[in-house]
Amino acid sequence: MAFVDWQRPENINISQILRINHYVADDAGHVFYEIQITLTPFYWTCKRRYSEFSTLHSQLVIQFKIDQGLLPAKNIFGVKNEAFLKKRQVDLEVYLLRLWHHLRSFPRALAEFLDMHLYEIHFITEELSRKICSVVDSNSTRDELVFTPIQIHAINKRLQLPEPVCESKDRTRDFGHLLDYIYRMKTVRILGNDGLLAASNIVENQLPIELMIFKSAEDLMLDQLRPSQITGLENLRNTVKKLRIHRTLQSLSLFFLRDADGWHTEEELPSCLCWNKLVSADLSQNRIEKLDKSIKLLVNVESLDLSNNQLRTLDHLHHLHNLRKLGLARNYLSILDNMHAKLGNIQKITLSGNQLQTLKGLAKLYSLEDLDLSDNEVSSLDEIEHLRNLPCLIRLILASNPITLVVDYRVRILACFGSRASEMVLDGTPAGMQEVSRVNIRLALKKTQTAAAQIRKRNTESQSSYNGSPGQGAATSAPT
Repeated sequence: MAFVDWQRPENINISQILRINHYVADDAGHVFYEIQITLTPFYWTCKRRYSEFSTLHSQLVIQFKIDQGLLPAKNIFGVKNEAFLKKRQVDLEVYLLRLWHHLRSFPRALAEFLDMHLYEIHFITEELSRKICSVVDSNSTRDELVFTPIQIHAINKRLQLPEPVCESKDRTRDFGHLLDYIYRMKTVRILGNDGLLAASNIVENQLPIELMIFKSAEDLMLDQLRPSQITGLENLRNTVKKLRIHRTLQSLSLFFLRDADGWHTEEELPSCLCWNKLVSADLSQNRIEKLDKSIKLLVNVESLDLSNNQLRTLDHLHHLHNLRKLGLARNYLSILDNMHAKLGNIQKITLSGNQLQTLKGLAKLYSLEDLDLSDNEVSSLDEIEHLRNLPCLIRLILASNPITLVVDYRVRILACFGSRASEMVLDGTPAGMQEVSRVNIRLALKKTQTAAAQIRKRNTESQSSYNGSPGQGAATSAPT
């Protein structure tokens, strides 16, 4: 990461760090000078107009008694020929070099002018400290703070340097104050980026992300990161209660076994790798194709969201004995086999946006209360019969299935649940009084038809028995 050894300014070759490569003019005729800052192996550029140089110079004159004549003169208004602009480019670069030799440091105004607060670790952490002080002073929630990989990396890099954590009495620049705040954070959110960072050659997601600094995190969100760059999960396993990971995972083991050197998903996993306090895991919006054995590390999870992934099968869920809510929306599931053996105590399942045609695999989920099957391929009323014996089921969503095109769809679905029809909430709407009345009529007619059928069957059997007896008797009494 971009780093300058400010403790030894005599070792800094400023001519290798600062250069003005060229100038450009926009459509309005404004001329910008492109400054390149190189802190090997990283570099970035920033474009500044002469007026911005002038504003910076005025600040430095007041604050540090810089020579007023150090900045090249503005010259005649409107002179923008190539020779003049080329000379000004050189003069402005010399101006920046002279500033360094005069100040032997980069004060805040100059650092922000050069965008160092975006790229250099000291100024990144200082900017973070200022932001945190602003949050504390305004009594804003800590949840508003979202970290980036470069910020996490800058904090860890500074911890490795032989430097005092505070070089100023100003708490907005106090690295120790920043660390204390981070150590006590309950909610941690980190948002990554796979592209280049602004006008630099830095790819944030290629930087190591060491999470050991979050010692009290209970709610952790990781979004658009690379699991291969994440380390330091030891503390988090013992503190995190709610975990959210989005746009990051292709497999569970890449994250949950990230620090487990030498362990593989085919082997028994040690208890030290378990996320013992985790009760809610949102792993939606990833590219997970298969659930591997590492899911058993979520031993106490009660709510698991795997929506918007690429699952075609459901494996290893039987390890999650405390699971109550399961989100599987928008995957590629077409068949569900023996779900009761995998989800013994489940109460809510979301299966919207899959490819289900049959519901047979849900028939024995006796604890199920809420089932979302919207936007699937269920077309037959016979499939609903698999759900009629689920005693706790009261909320059912079938919207956007072919079955909804059946005449009297709601009444016929509700009728499948018999005497419980009045308790059902179908597609978000409770059964109405008229619907219940029509259901009762259908049930009464069905009962009458069933009774009549049984009577006809008994009469047929009785008639058959009567017609056969005389023949048998005659045959018995015939002389031999």
